[in-house]
Amino acid sequence: MKIDNKKVKDAKHFEQLVEALPFGKNIAVLVQRQSGAVFLALKIKK
Repeated sequence: MKIDNKKVKDAKHFEQLVEALPFGKNIAVLVQRQSGAVFLALKIKK
């Protein structure tokens, strides 16, 4: 999994990355599963 082009190392790192995301910016999230990879575009709201 990647958030804003940064590889997520573990659950704690995931929380740190999400908390550091800027409001109003579009963020790319990569989710990798057995069936393939999926990119999600998310906009961070306040």
